Amino acid sequence: VYTEAALGISKTFNSITQTGLGQYQATYTVTVSNSGGVAGSYTLTDTPGFAAGVVLNGWTVTSAKGSVNAPLPALINGVEHQISTTATAIAAGDTHSYSVVITFTASSSTAAASLTCSGTPGNGAYNAASIGSAAPAASACGALPGVPNLTLDKTSNGPWSAGQTGAQYVLTVTNV
Repeated sequence: VYTEAALGISKTFNSITQTGLGQYQATYTVTVSNSGGVAGSYTLTDTPGFAAGVVLNGWTVTSAKGSVNAPLPALINGVEHQISTTATAIAAGDTHSYSVVITFTASSSTAAASLTCSGTPGNGAYNAASIGSAAPAASACGALPGVPNLTLDKTSNGPWSAGQTGAQYVLTVTNV
């Protein structure tokens, strides 16, 4: 008979959704489980590691069974943030799931190579979660969307003379 708490953590990248021009939401699911024979406790932290140039605007964390730290701390890229209350209790055989939604602004200054995930912070929409020394950290990542980089070119059929008809301009917008 196993009489100790056996905590584990996993993290899944769910999606990136565009919410406006250059504005997005990245959604992750964090799952904390206790496969042990007795109750345990954990303090869940989350560390975003998005690519340089991406601006993190805010976040929400919800959980039906876990306990969310309120208010959430201001979101800073590359910094560990506590998202559950300290020493959240979890029964033997139970699972707590958290939905983490990060809102961000993409930037054309983000290097193209950093848009994809490499499994390390500083690439894509990388995000890690931890319950401390009770279990190894878990991470997930989604590729960042390309950012529009628009140029405008104007041509005309000119030069024109006073009173001339048929003067035209052609405007061409290109996403480079």
